[in-house]
Amino acid sequence: MKTIIINGDRLAHLKDKMEASDMTSNIWGAEFADGAYDYKSSEITFKVAERYGDGKLRLIDISNDGAPLSIKNLDNRFLRFPTTVFDYTSGMIGCRGSGSKLTAFRVGYFEYIESYDEESKRHYIAKLVPCTDVDGEYEYQINEDDFRKNDFKKKVNSIRVDIEFYERDDNKKGLRYGIRWFSDADLEFKEDKIKQWLSVRYSQTNNFKIYFEEVMKNGKTIRNLVPKTHFGI
Repeated sequence: MKTIIINGDRLAHLKDKMEASDMTSNIWGAEFADGAYDYKSSEITFKVAERYGDGKLRLIDISNDGAPLSIKNLDNRFLRFPTTVFDYTSGMIGCRGSGSKLTAFRVGYFEYIESYDEESKRHYIAKLVPCTDVDGEYEYQINEDDFRKNDFKKKVNSIRVDIEFYERDDNKKGLRYGIRWFSDADLEFKEDKIKQWLSVRYSQTNNFKIYFEEVMKNGKTIRNLVPKTHFGI
């Protein structure tokens, strides 16, 4: 197992994004779709995995079938704000070096990230563990029903990233991650508004599909394709 510790200024930069004013409920998640499209995905799925007792979103699972995320880029591009602009292929539409981190940490934090490491030729899952000390030893205890932003900002002094490798039978690579939402997040997960925004944003694209799923109380998963239209759905 490989471990990465996020602390100091690096953690402070992530916490700063929890107060960013340039993100709204109506467009939340668009950057994840942009990133999936930029990295050659044919589809992305937003899956509502868990809800709080009051019906608000608690955990969302997002996956795409695009280029995998190497561990080097997990530590560098995906979980670090650049001091200089990263190099990108021409034609990419996502925010350069900040979009995914801004979107996730604006409402909570990445709880897990799963992909394939081309260098070691192995699949991995990275579990992000908030800790109260700077060395990532003492885990911050998350209350499943009362996960508050200011408490997280005040008490979490590091995030330990535990990376475990595993084998799988299929050749699926891509990228999957889960975002744990604050119970008191000031942005709401407005699924209909987000679908409308993505429907218009991707109205002219081919070979890229956007799905929304939700795990119901009976365990059944409902899956819907977002139609593309100039006017929104």
